[in-house]
Amino acid sequence: MTAKNQDFTIYRGDSQKLIFKVEGVDNISNSQSIKWRVVASVSSDEPLIEKQFSDTINVNDEGDIVININPEDTKELELRSFVHELEIIDFEGNVSTASRGKMRIIKPIIEQ
Repeated sequence: MTAKNQDFTIYRGDSQKLIFKVEGVDNISNSQSIKWRVVASVSSDEPLIEKQFSDTINVNDEGDIVININPEDTKELELRSFVHELEIIDFEGNVSTASRGKMRIIKPIIEQ
């Protein structure tokens, strides 16, 4: 089941840890693939940020998906809203869009 309107705000160039509680997907830590992607709009195919399982996506002890955003991921992005989506593929090939929402980039007062 897709969790919609999973919106968040991040300061451009900051580190942030996103935690997604996923329902309706069994044994997430044994998934074949977990991907998180940010695009300019729902009609865009070009990923601006893309994260993969075991790269910068992990599953914590509670079964939540944890995504680490690094400063370089957002440092060059425009100050506006983007669309993000989380997809899980289990070992049987079942595809689940677990989350979708808006990521808003705002300007920090102190920029590195």
